[in-house]
Amino acid sequence: MKVKELEHKIIAQAWKDPEFKKKLLSNPNETVHEFIKSHCPQAKDGNFKFNIVEDKANIHTIVLPVEPAKSKDLSESELEQLAAGDTWDHMGDGLQNFFTNLDI
Repeated sequence: MKVKELEHKIIAQAWKDPEFKKKLLSNPNETVHEFIKSHCPQAKDGNFKFNIVEDKANIHTIVLPVEPAKSKDLSESELEQLAAGDTWDHMGDGLQNFFTNLDI
């Protein structure tokens, strides 16, 4: 599963379940780990943390991902291509495997 797929499932759950949304905003780490723990053993040990922000009608949040280790060696075009995708190759095997192995 790709990162965006997981995000979409969490967003859909928050929209249909006000209690889930409330918990997601107040305790994102526990809530996200509970959401996926039966599908990914790495989620149980708390290795990854999550931050949830709710946009408002007149506010849009832009997330700056961790900068790729070799970003200084990439052209502007290559950086834009990397920024446009939802690949997490630059984050290391742990996080990449975490999201790749999800089966929700």
